Amino acid sequence: MFSRRPRLAVEVFDLLPDDQKGVAAYTALMDVYISAGSPEKAMKIFEEMREFEIMPSLGTYNALLSGLEKTSDFHREAASLKKEKKSIVANGRYRESVDVEEKVCDLLFAKSL
Repeated sequence: MFSRRPRLAVEVFDLLPDDQKGVAAYTALMDVYISAGSPEKAMKIFEEMREFEIMPSLGTYNALLSGLEKTSDFHREAASLKKEKKSIVANGRYRESVDVEEKVCDLLFAKSL
């Protein structure tokens, strides 16, 4: 529904109270930008999420990598994100103390967990 209308997705996101803007909401917004062919905007949202100290989930990495790997402009960023994703799995953060929202995000954006 929103993939061709990122502006509408941003409006919905902006309506959310700040305490409801978690990893799943940010990842969904990034996925909209990726689907709309705007990976640069998705990366901007990713950086904003990090500024608010919201930890990306495996689903976040899957959503971003699905779009970044399709464009030659973001090979460096994609390589860095792949390393971060592998680190999450390797250090066990993936399996330990994952909250419900992160699990939902991983399920929604599961491509290759």
